[in-house]
Amino acid sequence: MKRWAFLLGWISFVAAGEGMEIVGEVAEGLPRVAAVRAATAGPKHHFFGYYAICPWDATGRYLVCMETDFSDRMPAPGEPAQICLVDTESGELKPIAETAAWNFQQGALVHWLGKREIVYNDVVDGRLRAVVLDVFCGERRVLPRAITSVAHDGKTAACISFGRLNTTRPGYGYPGVDDPYADVPHPKEDGLFVMELDTGESTLVASLDDVFQAAPLPEGHEEAILWINLVIMSRDDQHVAFLGRYRPPGAKGWRTALFTVNVDGTELRCVVPYTWGCSHFDWVDAARLVATTRYQGKTGGHVLFTNGKDDYRLLGPEVLKHDGHCHGSPDARWMVTDSYPLGPNRMQNFYIMDLATQDVALVARFHEPAAFHGEWRCDLHPRWNHEGTKVCIDSTHEGTRQVYVIDLEFPEAH
Repeated sequence: MKRWAFLLGWISFVAAGEGMEIVGEVAEGLPRVAAVRAATAGPKHHFFGYYAICPWDATGRYLVCMETDFSDRMPAPGEPAQICLVDTESGELKPIAETAAWNFQQGALVHWLGKREIVYNDVVDGRLRAVVLDVFCGERRVLPRAITSVAHDGKTAACISFGRLNTTRPGYGYPGVDDPYADVPHPKEDGLFVMELDTGESTLVASLDDVFQAAPLPEGHEEAILWINLVIMSRDDQHVAFLGRYRPPGAKGWRTALFTVNVDGTELRCVVPYTWGCSHFDWVDAARLVATTRYQGKTGGHVLFTNGKDDYRLLGPEVLKHDGHCHGSPDARWMVTDSYPLGPNRMQNFYIMDLATQDVALVARFHEPAAFHGEWRCDLHPRWNHEGTKVCIDSTHEGTRQVYVIDLEFPEAH
């Protein structure tokens, strides 16, 4: 029998700071929040960006984040943001680079490449590129494509068209970047690329036309603009999962399907159809994924399944009722996820699930002021550290956009 720790009367909040609440008692066997510590501070705004990307270096001492002077509007084309290095031992925050390719939802998609280097997106000589930077000596090299997801071994990266994304999904693309296939519904020349980070050589592994052929759009929608929105490489770096999206003619919203493909371009699959919709997802291990989708009547259901198999299973339906940014721990034991602002107090929930037992608990809540909305909202976007002992989030509960580290206390049997 599952222990739904969210049931009325089970939950008790302990005040832990302005705009934040921590659950005092969590169901047996689940981690609890031991502390929430600010890694950055105002008056400038700081954030990392998207979920399911580790902001810590391989040693766990250094953390990267973005820094801006504003947080209440979209960036203008070419408007820069700083990339900063945080020493978690001394608390020192030091700007190490500047980028003109960023947004409040995903930042510059900064990824660590081991202990010394990061890779991030920037505009170089008028073109969108990825930059590899040694954070200590400043040595850098420029790659021919921008990146969206980096393999865990740091050798390859998945790449998409951010010009197309900026046109179709403002807030996730980069202002001022053109789409050479803007008028082509599903071009054969554009789509998902895999790039070697040492040489910059890239291969188109799934064109947008391939995506269209794998899951044809309904009759009358064939000429709709199709794009790729979110990309995550599998834990063994052998597969790529991504969202395919299009806007039906005359519609305000879009329809979304989830696809997977091998890094060599074989076995392109639609694993969550457009009729279900999909918002967020993550790889739990080399074969399994969790996706938030409409399933069995649950609009924001978290669904666990194996790539290529029909074994879909709804996780924690009595608790996980809302869309969230799900992220599996490095050992595939735990999952964290969040919610968008709920209720009149606009509280963002933070949950932890034991994937082995499927027990789940609400363990903390964070207030998001109403000024943070639309494309400059601040989602928690939870991100595990390499050891699976801490989680990094972005939050505005103290009035400015800042980066926080959540320390977790695990049950003795863990």
